[in-house]
Amino acid sequence: MKKKLLLLLGGIVLFVFILVTSFAWSKIFYDGGSSSTGVPTLYLKLTNQKNQVDTTQDYPSETPNDEMEPYRFSISNQSKQDGKYQLLLEEEPVSNQVGYRQEDLLTRKQLNYQLTLNHVVIKEGRLSSLKNNVLDERILQGNQENNYILRIWVHDEVKAGEWENKYYHYKVTLKA
Repeated sequence: MKKKLLLLLGGIVLFVFILVTSFAWSKIFYDGGSSSTGVPTLYLKLTNQKNQVDTTQDYPSETPNDEMEPYRFSISNQSKQDGKYQLLLEEEPVSNQVGYRQEDLLTRKQLNYQLTLNHVVIKEGRLSSLKNNVLDERILQGNQENNYILRIWVHDEVKAGEWENKYYHYKVTLKA
């Protein structure tokens, strides 16, 4: 009886050992050996039609539906895991060497913006209302893509003569 009980107990221990070893083996070799830090590796890509990340507009348009081409870009998550990102609108520094003067720059208070995500307007208002330069912040699922359109134009309260022949230089950056 004791031999049967020892054999049964040994069989259970052997079964549990094989099960744990198989689980550990699959975690190490099939899941990439990732440690449980909880931080996924993301592959986010910011592109526009010209494969450039920034843009410089010589003059902003007067309305969002004006003839000026809007800034179009997309963000794709090329990993299998979800990733969080922020889109930032940052002003580009100008120098006199390029032919622009600081006096010829428009301020954010003079400009409106509209941000469209996948053909739906998600934000619009004064450019000066952006907090910490954040245009958008969201989580992008793995193997998904978000398409954006950004329009910037002169606010209608800006008087004629205050914005003609002036510039606003900006770039859109991605923070993952």
